[in-house]
Amino acid sequence: MDKEGQGRILADRIAALSPEKRALLELALKGRGQPAQAPASEAQRHRPSLGTLALLPEVTPSFSWLMAGQASPDSEQARHLAQARRELRGALFRGIDLSACEHVLGFGCGRGLELAALAERLGKFQIVGHTASSDEAEAAREAVKARSLEGRIGIVTGELGRAGPEAGFDLAFGLEALGHTLERGQLFAALGSRVKEGGRLVIGDLFLKTGLSLPHIDRLALPSVDELIALLSGNGFLAVDCVDAAQEVANFLYDPALETHLSQLGWKQEDARAEGARTNAAIGGLLRGGAAAYLLLIAEKQRELDPQQLEALNRERLLAAKRYSELPHNWLYSPQWRPVASPPRLAQEVHPETPVRQVHCLVFADKGGLSEDLSRHVRGAGGKCTLVHRGDEFRRNEDGSYSVPLRNPEAFLRVVDEVSREGLVPSHVVYLWGLDVPKPDGLSVAQLQDEALDACGGVLYLTQALLKGSAGTAVSPSLWVITRGAQRVGDEAFPGLLSSPLWGLGKAIAYEHPELDCRRVDLTPRRGEDEAGQLWTEFLAHDREDQVTFRNGTRHVLRLGRYRQWDWEQAGRLQFKADATYLVTGGLGGLGLLVARWMVERGARNLVLLGRKRASDVSTDEVREMRGRGATIVSLAGVSVDSDLDYVMAGISKRMPPLRGIIHAATEVDDGILVHQTRERFGRVFTAKVSGAWNLHRWLADKELDFFLSLSSSTSLMGASGQSNHLGGHRLPGWAGRVPGGLWGCTGRVRAGARGRSPATRQRRRWTRACASEGWE
Repeated sequence: MDKEGQGRILADRIAALSPEKRALLELALKGRGQPAQAPASEAQRHRPSLGTLALLPEVTPSFSWLMAGQASPDSEQARHLAQARRELRGALFRGIDLSACEHVLGFGCGRGLELAALAERLGKFQIVGHTASSDEAEAAREAVKARSLEGRIGIVTGELGRAGPEAGFDLAFGLEALGHTLERGQLFAALGSRVKEGGRLVIGDLFLKTGLSLPHIDRLALPSVDELIALLSGNGFLAVDCVDAAQEVANFLYDPALETHLSQLGWKQEDARAEGARTNAAIGGLLRGGAAAYLLLIAEKQRELDPQQLEALNRERLLAAKRYSELPHNWLYSPQWRPVASPPRLAQEVHPETPVRQVHCLVFADKGGLSEDLSRHVRGAGGKCTLVHRGDEFRRNEDGSYSVPLRNPEAFLRVVDEVSREGLVPSHVVYLWGLDVPKPDGLSVAQLQDEALDACGGVLYLTQALLKGSAGTAVSPSLWVITRGAQRVGDEAFPGLLSSPLWGLGKAIAYEHPELDCRRVDLTPRRGEDEAGQLWTEFLAHDREDQVTFRNGTRHVLRLGRYRQWDWEQAGRLQFKADATYLVTGGLGGLGLLVARWMVERGARNLVLLGRKRASDVSTDEVREMRGRGATIVSLAGVSVDSDLDYVMAGISKRMPPLRGIIHAATEVDDGILVHQTRERFGRVFTAKVSGAWNLHRWLADKELDFFLSLSSSTSLMGASGQSNHLGGHRLPGWAGRVPGGLWGCTGRVRAGARGRSPATRQRRRWTRACASEGWE
């Protein structure tokens, strides 16, 4: 048979191999011709470390884990690497209540960076870090000292079986430590004797799933899944949660240009770092081929079960480990601002449906001068511009502009009609009055609600006027709502807090009346250069982006991105304590009672339920049931009135444990399509959500809480017909609370009278699903 025929047969046989066997064959072929390797024990002792691995939900073509590790800390590659490693840590500790731990053991602690990261988390636990290397121990002590954590972390080398407190450890953890451990049996025996009954063992590491023995696999010195099962079972540990993140780690290690990158770094063939990089590449192949796993394991010390029972249970649970991609957090997405290039500004790129000479901008003018600048751009390009100022009464000014009272809907309709009768039907209606909304500091609750209602009221009346005024025209004008600092991009401040409800109202307009092409643009918190030019460019752009922010000259658009539920800074923070008080607003309503019962089931024992309405028979029964579980339940008035909240807080401070958490579940329903809405109907909804949130913020601005959760609904993200006041009212509480790491949201509110099942049933079903999918359980 000729060589070509032999090659075809070989290719067919390789194609028929399972992914696992193909990965093993690839690894063996890569090892051909390389120098003889040290025995496994030597490989374990001397294998270079290039940092812990990490999780990427998908392959990122522009990312290289190798180059990111050598890049400047403020580079995009390094930030991507740090984020991926934070996700790994968060996923590893996702089921651990660190606040309940007193003594923690970190084995295989290396240079102490993971110990320091853990100590800087929530909790006051003491940590003992153990390493077999005296050099690593010294480096770890230096890392601890550099972070002033000597009082929290101690580093030991010697015999692990005698380390730490006499009573044992609440938690022991190791991150990629087993591959560097010579005597894993001795390590697990020590862990079995030092972790107390009911304590947790947390492991994040690589494990082989194949039983084949090849020199180029053996030299990796990785433990097998079977070995892990035996070590756990023989030392009294029962796996309670196990996740395989093989694909995510393989995505992280994907680097087809590895050899090019090694050359760019100047790492020669014999360099130990180059060997470590190639080892990681081989591991990535094993993970992709299914020959290896990256397990995130939580096990509990169980003395009651004998080794045979433990082995049966551990084998069942480890071999059926969930894939990381199947965890609920991978179903979650959140709105994220992404930087993009600005749209083209050339005349030939102007949308053909709107030539510049036909542009007529009806601008509701701000007091800061942006409207005048915009007018110059429009007129300079050959378009027309009519300004509308905020005034005490309706009038036509000598310069052709108008004055309109904010709270008079007829005045808005009149100005639209008069402009149209003059043959100047607007192509763009630009609402800049939102730029004049004051900062909230120093405002009373009543003043704040008035300002928020005025901000929304002007857009509401303008929208109604446009709908009536354009009823007989072929083309409706495009409505542009402009704010400043009303959206948070990154970790910046948001001085435009009171104009943020305009974004919720704008979403309702876009949903109910797409013919108005409602666009929302948020300008940088401090006025930047040529903002009028940026807006003019947006007016004439090709793209259909309807939500845009500008920050320091950079244009951002809104996208849905993966929500990093297991972010290290957030993992394990939502814990309920029996010696703390928790406050639930709207606590006597259907949703509030569901929240309260859920909290009691998870350890809360002191709850204050606030409601504006008298308790019903249903809520009384629910409260009685929670008290039967040992909870202290106090029901009081609502939070939208200053004096009521003052009374509530005084009572908590005098007669109850410290207040540690708040869930703002208060809401009000007054649904109606936009043309039927009024300022008064908005006010009823805003009283529950906006005034209540600000009153809580006023009280708690300088107090430390474990969490402040403001509950909203999927409507806030997706929009819905008839819920413009809900959308507007739920935007401001999203910024008002002070929460470590940012506010949480949860889908929970549904409309009363929904078809097909009772409101209480719909709330219960949606709330339960939401809590599970958000990872609260």
